[in-house]
Amino acid sequence: MNDDIYEKEFSSDKRNSKAGFDEREWLDTYENWESHLSKTLKLLFEAKISTYQESGPLQGGDNITVLSISGEEDLYGILVRITKNRNY
Repeated sequence: MNDDIYEKEFSSDKRNSKAGFDEREWLDTYENWESHLSKTLKLLFEAKISTYQESGPLQGGDNITVLSISGEEDLYGILVRITKNRNY
């Protein structure tokens, strides 16, 4: 494949229209979702780790307090800033 053709195919708003991916539509949806969460999600809230963790300081059953949303990742989903509560 010619590099010039590749660059042109992926430089528009519809980066991969052959696969049905519309970057502008995705960004609009993401921004609407972010706006909705900021209006409706009440932080701080308590939660419990529900699944086994292979590594790290948290284990299934641990109680945490969610302090804020810190980002989003394709692999992990929503990332949050937390504090671990004591388990009695």
